Amino acid sequence: MARAIAAAVLALGVASTTAVTTLASTAAAATIATVPDTIPTDCSIDVTVPLQAFIDSVPDEATLEFTPGACYVVNGTLTVQRRHGLVFHGNGATFRQTTDGTALVNPRKIRARNVWSFVHDDRITVERVIVRGANPYAGVGDKAYQPIFEAQNAFNILGTTNMVMDHVEAYDVYGDFVWVGPGTNGLTVQYSTFARNGRQGWTINGSNITFQFNRISDTRRATIDMEPSSPLWASHNVTIQNNEVGRGRLLFFASVGAGNAPIDNVNILNNHLTRTFAILICSWGLTRSHYRIIGNHSDSAGVSGTGGVLSFRNVSDVLVKDNYQRTQPAHRLLDVGARDVNHLVITGNVFPWSKGVWVDHGGNVDVRQWNNSIGNPLQVPPASLTHGPTPIPPPAPVPTA
Repeated sequence: MARAIAAAVLALGVASTTAVTTLASTAAAATIATVPDTIPTDCSIDVTVPLQAFIDSVPDEATLEFTPGACYVVNGTLTVQRRHGLVFHGNGATFRQTTDGTALVNPRKIRARNVWSFVHDDRITVERVIVRGANPYAGVGDKAYQPIFEAQNAFNILGTTNMVMDHVEAYDVYGDFVWVGPGTNGLTVQYSTFARNGRQGWTINGSNITFQFNRISDTRRATIDMEPSSPLWASHNVTIQNNEVGRGRLLFFASVGAGNAPIDNVNILNNHLTRTFAILICSWGLTRSHYRIIGNHSDSAGVSGTGGVLSFRNVSDVLVKDNYQRTQPAHRLLDVGARDVNHLVITGNVFPWSKGVWVDHGGNVDVRQWNNSIGNPLQVPPASLTHGPTPIPPPAPVPTA
């Protein structure tokens, strides 16, 4: 698109010797900035510095056009900070790491060498950008997770508002595919593909955040993680919906971290998994509430272990509805494990081979279940209402020699 516009301008006899072409109309001014031809597009050398200079040279309210199908080596970090109204149109360009970052010497810089970093920006769009990391062991294996490189994320987003990521891709990074930091307000990640990494798939903090219609697989740790590091990292209105979720080594959704950080209105809706649908949500003092876990379906052979497939502790107002997950016959798993939960509704779920609808770990108030199918063959146990608070069992005796 940028080249066609530039050609039209030249046809009108307007000379342009810079990478930025500005077209004015009666409605608005549109700026299209194309990557200078002096920056190699064949991944032959590291181009972090000239690409950063190009990004910095483009004014706000502009579109940055990358060469279609280009390959750029980025062994540093491309930082977009305090910018407004930028569109990064990747045209399928790849931004590739070819080193593990140890050349940076400083351990903190090595650990946090992201490919893209967006900090305190507003109205940013990133589309058709491909990131390829340098983790040769990326995936679910033991070597995929390397603590010294664990924060080398594909996309790092901190304190940014009104951002859209559309049709992006990320592969083989040491860290997360997308790390969303505190203060982020308004982010949509959609129609994108993420495969093989070394840590969490998507780490989410902030408000008004949606991940939808994506593909994600081969995550070394939790596929989706809401693990605030500070009590000040509040998160509100987060939706994870209609995603295709492949292999992952640990939990599908984990939310522990600083347990007194407020989190509310989290919706996990209509996701299709070929991995297990295992969830852990835990807080201190009922600081997390309003969870809707609805219509998710797992094709995996079954969850193993004890307790509940979905585990909740110190949370309130939880709806678990119309989900499907097999459990392994040899294990005594139930659908839901709960302790110190206020207002829990479990309905319409199908858990083949499960031993029961929910396991009471004590301290629960107002737990309702009906129309759930469990066991083999499937059966629907009688509806029940537990007013609570339920007694907390005494600790298990300590074995003696």
